[in-house]
Amino acid sequence: MAWRRGRRWPRTHTDPETAAAAEAAPAANLSAAPPAARVTRSEERRNLLVLWIGCYLTAASWSLVIPFMPIFLTDLGVRQAHLATWTGVVFAGAFATAIFASPIWGAWADAVGRKPNLLRSGVAITVVMIGMANAGSPWMVLIWRLLNGAFSGFIPASFALMASTVPGPRLGRALGTLQTGPAAGSITGPLIGGALVQLWGIHWTFYLAAAAQLLATVLTLALVREPEPPRRGMRIDVTGDLREVARNPLLVRLLVVTALVQLGTTVIEPLITIYVSEFRGIGAVPLVAGLLFSLVGMASVAFSPQWGRWGERGGFLPVVALGLGAAGIGNALQEITPSLWLFGLVRVGIGAGYAGANTGLSTLTATSVPEGFRGRAYGILTSSQQLGNLVGPLLGGFWGDVYGIRSAFGLSAAVFGIALATFALMVRRAFRGAEAGWR
Repeated sequence: MAWRRGRRWPRTHTDPETAAAAEAAPAANLSAAPPAARVTRSEERRNLLVLWIGCYLTAASWSLVIPFMPIFLTDLGVRQAHLATWTGVVFAGAFATAIFASPIWGAWADAVGRKPNLLRSGVAITVVMIGMANAGSPWMVLIWRLLNGAFSGFIPASFALMASTVPGPRLGRALGTLQTGPAAGSITGPLIGGALVQLWGIHWTFYLAAAAQLLATVLTLALVREPEPPRRGMRIDVTGDLREVARNPLLVRLLVVTALVQLGTTVIEPLITIYVSEFRGIGAVPLVAGLLFSLVGMASVAFSPQWGRWGERGGFLPVVALGLGAAGIGNALQEITPSLWLFGLVRVGIGAGYAGANTGLSTLTATSVPEGFRGRAYGILTSSQQLGNLVGPLLGGFWGDVYGIRSAFGLSAAVFGIALATFALMVRRAFRGAEAGWR
């Protein structure tokens, strides 16, 4: 079928990313990695259910407390004039260490198994939550956040396990469904956390978050099934893995876009509670801020499976592009909304955009490398996310203190615009490569 006439993909290549991935993986010399072993269909469903619950509890445990970090820092003596900056620094602390730790844990997971990596991260997060509950100064909070980044990673480890055990035809839908777990956690966490902070104070809320993470770890230990990793005992070589990634142009571009998505997201997320407190007549600031955080998660839960189905039918390139566009427009609108009601409505659209971008990027990453490399690919993908998570809060905190909180929304919109432009260049290259290969 002629490309110029119909602009439809031949049966041999159902979408442009398949063609691009087929070209990229041999270029990265990763095809030698043996495929991952499969689980039975019933074990696959059970894994998805348990990992969904684990991702939900992990996201909920963090969103019980993280949105209210400005309140915690105020209790520890941080003055209002420096609150946005300190909030940004504490948010970014975990990501500063995670950038370097995530590829190591990803390689370790490929070597010894993804399930041990899940258990390790679950125990680490539990300990960090208890430590933060007992922090006596902003500096101690920052130290615990640094340790958190170095040893956590439950959610990306869950995605790596699913990507390594689910066949390609069902992969997009499985990852889209799993994506709703952390999204659902981000809904209920801020709502419950806002109520608990209002009633009990934030210190006891940290203990509840630790209990939730411990439950996720125990469920994983008891119920998740992983076949014997085909590369058990291999030598961990993060430098070599990064060299291999550098030779995979599609994966490199996905990592850049992923970092920009996280940067655009975290520029504003730490500032939401401060933004709400600036509105006159708002009494229960934690509850209102928690609701606004939750709206993004609600939209993600509603749209992530649908994005996965659309991607399986028409390819994940348009899914990512539409998600990035919606997120960018939504963040631009947040800067000019005159009321919290409209602000909340816009955040629903932003959540739908985030769901499309994240579901598409996760699936494209899985399909751009061989199965035996997916643990390391997700570890490096997590590092790119952490780079955005590191720069975003620091930039947003500084920007909010200097130029005002509202202007940070425009900055976020600009970052998503850059991400969309970068992705559009990637799409254009993929289309050209696919067309050249069919002539």
